[in-house]
Amino acid sequence: MSLIPYVDDSQLFQDMPDLTCLSQEFLDLGMGDSEEHAMLLCNMFNYIDRQSGAQVVAAEKDAGIHSYIVYGQAVPAGEGWYVARRDVDTNYVELWDPRTAECYVFA
Repeated sequence: MSLIPYVDDSQLFQDMPDLTCLSQEFLDLGMGDSEEHAMLLCNMFNYIDRQSGAQVVAAEKDAGIHSYIVYGQAVPAGEGWYVARRDVDTNYVELWDPRTAECYVFA
């Protein structure tokens, strides 16, 4: 699980609509909901992939590993934001739940 606490937007920003913080704002605040956790996790994966060479430059978009932020519904967690990672070459797909750090594999 994340070292940054999960707190619903309605508790953080009372009397305001659903807000999404930038990654730096999320880190400065020190808490957030599944949107912020998913964005930070996706950015972390992109950074690691870029450093390791698994993520390729824009000229070769159809190769390497791609990470996406996805919105979906899970049982019993309900609605939430997740991170999907796909290896374009092998079609290996992982779906990460940033709230629980669980990874689901679709090969």
